[in-house]
Amino acid sequence: PPPPTPTSRCSSAASDVYKRQEFLFRAIEARSGFLGVWALAILLSLILWAVPLDLFQRAFGPVPPPLAILLAGVAGFFLVGRVSHGRRPVPWGRLLAIAAVFLLPPVAIDLAIPFADDLNAPFPLALAFYPAAGFLAEVVFHLLPLAVMAIVLRQTELPVWAFVPAVLAEPVFQAAASGGFTAQGMLVAIHVTLFSGVQLWVFRRHGFVAMYVFRLFYYAFWHLLWGTLRLTLFF
Repeated sequence: PPPPTPTSRCSSAASDVYKRQEFLFRAIEARSGFLGVWALAILLSLILWAVPLDLFQRAFGPVPPPLAILLAGVAGFFLVGRVSHGRRPVPWGRLLAIAAVFLLPPVAIDLAIPFADDLNAPFPLALAFYPAAGFLAEVVFHLLPLAVMAIVLRQTELPVWAFVPAVLAEPVFQAAASGGFTAQGMLVAIHVTLFSGVQLWVFRRHGFVAMYVFRLFYYAFWHLLWGTLRLTLFF
C-alpha cells in the first residue's frame, strides 16, 4: 500500500482527538448523573444505619450502610467513566412497562415455591433500603465487571460478548442466596439473568442513571407491590 500522505496523517490525528474529546465528554456526563444517584443513596443509607434490621445486615454485611455506599460510590465514580455508552433519549414509560412484565416470573415462582416471609424490607423503610441496595448492586454487579473488561481489552466501547460477565454476576449471587442448585434457585437465576441482560442493554443505550431507575421500577413492582400482597396471601 502507498505510504500515508501528510493530509491522511492530519485527518487521522484529528479523528483521534475528536474521539478522545467525545469520550471525555461522555465520561463527565456519566459521572455527573452518577454523583446525583450516589448522593441520594448516601442520604438513604443514613436512615438504614439508624434502624438496623437483619435484612439490612444480610445486604450490607458487617459494614455500616453509609460506609458501604461511600466505598461503592468512590469505586463507581471511577468505574462509570471507563465504559462508553449511548446517550439516547430515555423512554421512561417503556422501561416502566418492561419492569412490570418482569414482575410476572418471580410471582409465578413465589406462588409455586414460596420464598421466605422475610424476603422484603418492611414499609416504609423499604423506601430507603431498595434505592440504597440497588445502587450498591449496580456498582458491584455491573460497573465493576464492565470496567474490568474495558481494562483487559484496553478499549472503552465494549463488544456485546464483553458484557457477559456483568450479565452473569448478579444471577450467580442470587442463585446462591436463593438456595443454590434447587428448583427455586435455578429459576431465580434464569429470571435475574434475563433482567440483568435487559439492564445492560439499557445502560448501553442510555447510561447508568437509566439502568439504575429501571431497577427501581422493578423493585417497586416486586418488592413493594407484590411484597405487600404476598404477606396477605401467604402469611
